Amino acid sequence: MKKLILDICFDNENDGGWIEGEGILSTLVPLRHNLLQGDYQWLYLAWLAAVDYEEIEKDSQQEPPAPFNLNKLSSPLKHFLIYSSFAIVNILFTK
Repeated sequence: MKKLILDICFDNENDGGWIEGEGILSTLVPLRHNLLQGDYQWLYLAWLAAVDYEEIEKDSQQEPPAPFNLNKLSSPLKHFLIYSSFAIVNILFTK
């Protein structure tokens, strides 16, 4: 059985600003439930954020298939997109 550890770090150093943390977690908690229900939109968007921040080399890996209904984002996914402009995403696979 493989396990996945998804480490998302919100980092605003490049913009010289500060992210107010109030309310961030409560807006993102539903994403875990969605993921457990088989909704992989969040993982795909996290992958895109990692590529954008060059945590994953664009040419080194094949892009995963876009999940169904990516054009219909839930409120938690919209919040993730807002915060992911400051996110560095590390995806670690363990056995």
